[in-house]
Amino acid sequence: MIFQSPWPPLDLPPCSICDVVLAGARQLGDKPAVIEGDTGRTLSYRQLVEGADRVAASLSRAGLGPRQPLAIALPNSIDFVLAWFGALRIYR
Repeated sequence: MIFQSPWPPLDLPPCSICDVVLAGARQLGDKPAVIEGDTGRTLSYRQLVEGADRVAASLSRAGLGPRQPLAIALPNSIDFVLAWFGALRIYR
């Protein structure tokens, strides 16, 4: 059975969600983007963009790309955020 939304379709931009979310990240530089509540560890916007790019490059070198499944099994942490955005980068 197929369910249809009663709402009209969304008008989405022709780019990835990662690009939309991180669009202004470079301008925010060293301001905190993510703070781990348990440890107080902080990730700046600059570190988030650079870390996501490094994760994406590593995943690509490992042969992952669009339409290939990827599982991320990490606790809610800065490492998860980097893995998540890195994965989004390769699935553009």
